[in-house]
This record gives sequence, structure tokens and C-alpha cells, in this order.
Amino acid sequence: MKLIQAEQVKKSYIQGTQRVEVLKGVEFSAAQGEFVAILGASGSGKTTFLHTLAGFEKPDAGRIWIGGYPLHQMKEKEKTIFRRRNIGFVFQESSLIPTLNVEENIVLQAAFDSGAYFDQKMLDALVSYLKLERVRVRYPHELSGGERQRTAVARAVYGNTKVIMADEPTANLDSQQSLEVAHTHKQCCRKYHQTILMATHNPVIAQICDRAVRLEDGILTEG
Repeated sequence: MKLIQAEQVKKSYIQGTQRVEVLKGVEFSAAQGEFVAILGASGSGKTTFLHTLAGFEKPDAGRIWIGGYPLHQMKEKEKTIFRRRNIGFVFQESSLIPTLNVEENIVLQAAFDSGAYFDQKMLDALVSYLKLERVRVRYPHELSGGERQRTAVARAVYGNTKVIMADEPTANLDSQQSLEVAHTHKQCCRKYHQTILMATHNPVIAQICDRAVRLEDGILTEG
């Protein structure tokens, strides 16, 4: 079953006096529970692609469905609510709130949703599974880079979102921490049956995923 489907997605920007095509009629799909790497060099449009899939960026043309819901037809308020309930995000910088501890950061996104409820059992399971028990009441400045990213992964998973979009989550980590974080994503994908799209420029990280697609010159290809 295809959880994510994109058809003929186009996106361009004006730079100076020129129009730069970032996405040139991209076709893409991902199944439920699939871990997909979006490979590409810096500046290739990986972030734009993820942001467009998530509805942060409006495509110039094309259609996007997540879980059967047409994001291309939604109004901004609808997309905001949909993202909050269905999509978790992990960024290059962990984006943790410095005044909140690990536990509080994990439940933060769900706290903004009036339809959500606090799930202590889910929180405890994530803290244990992602090896955060020792640091669960520590603050971001007290964590290693790997611990901050694992906390960010836990925040994305908490609330049973359907999709996680990870934008270069290993870029600022050393090689060992990068592998650990990538494997953490894969483990969560398997355990919680979420679809994960990970943008990366690192082919070693991409090999951990179920499959990889490559974005180059605005065109997305397999492998």
C-alpha cells in the first residue's frame, strides 16, 4: 500500500532575474513502513522536496497524497492540523527547546494538538527503546549530539504519526553517531510501522535504508 504518492510535482524559485527549477515533474511513492533515503548533494533540492511533500511549500504544479489525503487540495489551516497529527520531523539541528528536558521535548508536538492525549506508556517505551532513560530529565545542553538526535527521533515518533521526514539528521554528527542515529530511525520504522523519508548526502547512511532515490538537477531517480 502506498502511503505517500506524488505525481508530476514541480517547484521553482526566482533567484535574481532567473527562475530556478528545483523539482521538475517529480514522481515518487513510498509504502507504509518503508525507510527511504533521498540522496543528493547539498543544494540539490532535498529539503525543498521534503517541505513540498509535507505541505510547508506549495508546489507550482502536481499532486500529493499522504494516507489517501490530498495535500494539494488542502487549505493552509487544514495542512497545519494534518501535519501535526500525521507527520513527525527530525532536522539537521535537533531543534530541541533548551528550557525543556528530554521528556518534555518528546511530548511537545502532541501537546499543541487539542485532540491528542498524554500517553505515559508510549513515552516510557520510547525512552527505553531509544536508550534515553539515563538522560530523560536532562536538558539539551547536557546531552551529546547523538542523544539530542535520538530525542528528536522520539519526539517525531511520539503520537503515532504515519510519516517521519528527517532532513540531514546526521550531518553534524561524527561517523559513529551518524550510523547510530540512522539505525535508530530504521529500528523505529520497523517497530512502529512508520514511513520514514531521510534526506542525506551520505551514501553510507543511505545503504541502511530499504531503498534510495537520488535527486539531481530537479529530477528524482531510483538508486
